[in-house]
Amino acid sequence: MGRINLLIRRYTMLLLAALIVLSCARVPDSDFYEAEGIVSVHSLSLIDNDSWTPFTTLISESALSVEHDDGRSGAMEVNFYVRRPGSYTLWLLGRNDSEHSPAVRMFDDNNFLMDSYRSNLTGREIPIWTSSDKGGDRMLFDLPSAGHYRLVIESGGVPGILIDRIHFTLNNRNRPWGMGYPETLDAVTDPRLLKREHTVHIPPKWSFGLITSSHEAKDHFTSRTGLSPDAYWQNGTEKELRGEFEGSDSGEFIYLSDTESIAELREAYQSSTGNSDKVKRGFILAPFNRLDDPEFKKYPALWQLSDEREDGYRELRRQLERTGNPRKASYEVPFSLFMPPWALPNYDGGVDDELFLRWAQAAALNTHFVLPFPSEDIYSPGAELLEAIEELTEFRRTLFPYIYSYTLRARTSRIKPVIGREDSPDQFMLGENLLVAPITERGRSSRTVYFPEGQWINIFDEERFEGGQSWVVEEIGSLPLIFTKPGAIIPMWPKGEMISEAPGDELLVDIFAGESGNFRLYEDDGVSTAYRTGDFTTIAFRYFEHTDYATFNIGAIVRDFEGQRRETDYTLRFRNMREPASIKANGEELSSGSGEQMWSYDPNQEVLHIRWSQPNNQRTEFEILFSD
Repeated sequence: MGRINLLIRRYTMLLLAALIVLSCARVPDSDFYEAEGIVSVHSLSLIDNDSWTPFTTLISESALSVEHDDGRSGAMEVNFYVRRPGSYTLWLLGRNDSEHSPAVRMFDDNNFLMDSYRSNLTGREIPIWTSSDKGGDRMLFDLPSAGHYRLVIESGGVPGILIDRIHFTLNNRNRPWGMGYPETLDAVTDPRLLKREHTVHIPPKWSFGLITSSHEAKDHFTSRTGLSPDAYWQNGTEKELRGEFEGSDSGEFIYLSDTESIAELREAYQSSTGNSDKVKRGFILAPFNRLDDPEFKKYPALWQLSDEREDGYRELRRQLERTGNPRKASYEVPFSLFMPPWALPNYDGGVDDELFLRWAQAAALNTHFVLPFPSEDIYSPGAELLEAIEELTEFRRTLFPYIYSYTLRARTSRIKPVIGREDSPDQFMLGENLLVAPITERGRSSRTVYFPEGQWINIFDEERFEGGQSWVVEEIGSLPLIFTKPGAIIPMWPKGEMISEAPGDELLVDIFAGESGNFRLYEDDGVSTAYRTGDFTTIAFRYFEHTDYATFNIGAIVRDFEGQRRETDYTLRFRNMREPASIKANGEELSSGSGEQMWSYDPNQEVLHIRWSQPNNQRTEFEILFSD
């Protein structure tokens, strides 16, 4: 009977698959299609008259409106077929250097005008997605039945309107981000899956430490600042530096590239590998470069300065938004950095300790920590500031295991480590557990922070904030504003060692009690490309909390790579936890006190410490029992 049911299920699935294929085969011909509730179009595919012309920038190649004085509307048309009727939101990626708002009109297959809007394209520098009209309403079109439709975008014959991408989404469910999705040229290929196929390369381990500039010899820099960066760059172009760049694993020198095309970006990256991409990872610093070509994601890390950058605080806010606003085209960059305006020549805005600190606080929590020092004739940091920078550098280095673990997600799921919200683009999430809110105004020691739903905790003083609203938060000394949430698991190095140095066998894991949570630690050799063929490891951490007890699991290692440690000495630090009555590890009770394989509790700090060592191929479950 079971075999008969299995055969019936198989035949049913085959029949459904055949029906899907047949239904797709009957879809009428069209320029573009709705696929999985998405219609995605690149503007260059629509240029068929003299009203629009191709226009190339460092960001992308787009369609730019051309001036007409003969009364022509400057029409651009999108013909597409919809299988799923319903309510579709129109999104446009572009910018507008004119005072004119382009008109958008929707027609059905009988050329009947269904609805029209005046689009509120507002971008002036980096293209940005908009779905609103001039009145602030959403550009919403009700497509009542399956069939052909035609969208017309009219420039009015006004120059300066740039349109890069056009995106329709059913029920506004799959909203565009970054550069949007690949074109929907057929009705069955999911554009979301196509975007996930974009290749992302992981940067070398040392590049996640402190990167700075060296205007003179590196020894002079260290003696001047007291800092030991993980990598340096020197002024000049990539070609000028080629002779002295040796691409050492320690990141002694790196390129500050001025590439302006994907081909130049590829060449600079290959040079940084010693032209041996199969063995050693490359790394360059380059400006945003043709973000419409997903190949750029292979060549970290990217940055962009504004054309007008005299105001250091304003420039910091701009770069925060480029990194943290999903509606900006620049959000597409998987590994980014904040580049201070004084890093390049001709900066006249001045630098002081306060401005330098604000850049350092933001930079230390981005994907890459780049902090160039101006030459001595422009600015020399004070002793107090240098102490603060050293503290930030140490903190950044302790976070390396947490930050580096998110490179796996960027590679496999195409979700970048830094995640933002369009309604609060001056703050961002570093991974899933750390909310970062830089201060970007002179003379301020506090700022308004929007907290998403749930409870949030200041990681430095453990002040709590109820989410779903905004709070004004005061900074603590020179420390940045960083928050986490109950259930967060944050693996760290116990000391702020140089990233290029081996971390040893120790790992500190912070667990914030209050809710359940999990984390997957990712590790590889940090220097070679062997991770692309599976040479890496993951270890799963899981925390579960109940009224009377809590459990914490350290999973066994998955996969392997050459040079991986075979045993780990853990310090598990449970914060905001009630005092335990007893603790078991794999069913065996642990002793309370100090030393290895022991636990201790600080009632004043409400912190539980467990010291534990285990081979990586084993797993451990801790059971924490409470007395009340």
